[in-house]
Amino acid sequence: MLSESKRVGPWRIRQHTHANAFVGSVLLDLTEATFEAPVVEINCSVFVGDVKIRVRPGTNVSMEASTFLGDTSVKGIGVPDPAMPTVVVSGTCVVGDISVRGPRQQPFWKRHVA
Repeated sequence: MLSESKRVGPWRIRQHTHANAFVGSVLLDLTEATFEAPVVEINCSVFVGDVKIRVRPGTNVSMEASTFLGDTSVKGIGVPDPAMPTVVVSGTCVVGDISVRGPRQQPFWKRHVA
């Protein structure tokens, strides 16, 4: 509660994973993760919080979560590649957000200042 949970860097994501945010936030960075199966389901339970999932470009994403006074979105992952794993996001979001994004990019000034 009122906290932040992160999973980043190299790690193994199981076929069925849960992400629960109760008045807090969860970040699951899958850009360096090893997928245990070609299809991974992440079940989210969000109440007044947010879950952010970062994936590699081309990852197939299916957003199946339901919301009440919240939002779900998938942005910046590029064109789905059939050779990439599939991430199915399910669950419930009440007064919060569930988002899937591509890899984190450097700020504009860092990309243009050498």
